[in-house]
Amino acid sequence: MVAQHKDTFTAAKTKTMCVAQAPLNPSGRALTASSGAEAAARLKNEGNYYTANWKEYRGQDFLNTMEAHKDDPAFMRDMYEQLGPKLTSQLLDDAANAIRQDNHNTYGNQAAAQRALSSVAKSLDAMPPPFQGQVGRLAGRNHPAAALVLKHGASLAVKQGFLEGIKPAALGSVYGASFSARMAGDIIASEPKLYQHVADTWPTGELGTLMRNGLTTPPLADAFHSDWPAFHPAGLERMVGMAADIQGPSAGTLRTRVFQEASLALGKNLTGEPTRKSLVDNMKTLFKSDTQGLVDRLFNNNGSSGVPFADSQRAMGLFFRDALFAHPGQDASFQQFVSDFMGKQRQQMLDPARLAQGPGAAANELSAKQLGNVLGSVVTGYSRAAKDNGEQQAARKEFVGTLLGLATKPVRAGGPIGDLAKGVAEKAVTSLLSDFLNGGLKNDKAGMNRLMMTVIDKASEGARDFDMKHGSNVETALEGKTVWLDFNEQLAAR
Repeated sequence: MVAQHKDTFTAAKTKTMCVAQAPLNPSGRALTASSGAEAAARLKNEGNYYTANWKEYRGQDFLNTMEAHKDDPAFMRDMYEQLGPKLTSQLLDDAANAIRQDNHNTYGNQAAAQRALSSVAKSLDAMPPPFQGQVGRLAGRNHPAAALVLKHGASLAVKQGFLEGIKPAALGSVYGASFSARMAGDIIASEPKLYQHVADTWPTGELGTLMRNGLTTPPLADAFHSDWPAFHPAGLERMVGMAADIQGPSAGTLRTRVFQEASLALGKNLTGEPTRKSLVDNMKTLFKSDTQGLVDRLFNNNGSSGVPFADSQRAMGLFFRDALFAHPGQDASFQQFVSDFMGKQRQQMLDPARLAQGPGAAANELSAKQLGNVLGSVVTGYSRAAKDNGEQQAARKEFVGTLLGLATKPVRAGGPIGDLAKGVAEKAVTSLLSDFLNGGLKNDKAGMNRLMMTVIDKASEGARDFDMKHGSNVETALEGKTVWLDFNEQLAAR
């Protein structure tokens, strides 16, 4: 972990500071600054900004000054040495608020605003790392809104300092923890190296708390910039997808914790919240990157360091509700991925060649458990979507399409369906499911019951013969507690 530092900085001796006030325009913004020292003197003098919203005007002055002198590191050093870390951190907050309150007047589009933010963030490069770290820590501790500026190009030293400063509030349980968590997420997501640093140094439970504090509360709305994605505090959502690239011995546990917290956040009924789609899309990325690992760790409840994964079945069901059924037909590629995954697991659980890959029939039984857990979660997801949104024919089609993989991948010992060619198998399984797909919506509970029995029959077809021939337990593993419990609970709740 980066060591904590005292928030002190000894400025280099410079020429005598110019204290004369620069000419101001009617908005209270300075027109000129001949040196960094003069700019610092002007920014220090609150009397230069004579309106009720003086901090925003000072923030705009700061933005204008950085843009005008972005190619003059000597000017920047001179100015920052006079300002010091404390006032600099306040000015970052002022600049963020100035842009947030600008109703497309100074900055007519997102790109223009981002250029201004980037000029400020990168201007800190003129100072040595200790100064940068102190500015970041003070901003994180006292001015979390400064994240809007810093995520647009500040150095790793500044961002690490910001994360140090904001961490206690972001992981806390008092008012403001959600906002702090979201600001921390924006900074982490802006720097992959910083995310890896967090993965290497934070306990997994702390990262879970950060995700939970931020994701379970909608981000603050920005009425002036709702159409500017860069102004949405969606860093935590991006962190979910970025977890796929985290390395190290605890990477699997971290990915599972992040996926679980993101899934449970979907249960907070925030439908329509602007970052929800981003969250679900990033969860799909993470799920596809480590499907077997996520399913195994969640359902075996094997969290590291004595911290188990709770609500595992609920988490996976919530994910499939949003990823497959809440808006059916929007992502055919993900539906195909889940369908193929279940088909592959059925293929592998009935593959005699895999018996030699582990003690006894461990490899085949693991595939059976994976199939049962995912199949049960898909059922849960469909049932939750039907409960939330009512029955939809489009959702039924998505559901049936997802189940096709159980019959369309031929297996060595899979019974009649497994031996059919792909096209014939698709036709056969579609016929088997047609009563449900085309039945009256009012009779859905009965249709669902018939469908599930059919699916179980088809998923487990050949398993008993395989077990008798090879001394395995794939049928027991497939039809274990998870899949049957999910089916029965969901049917009873409808």
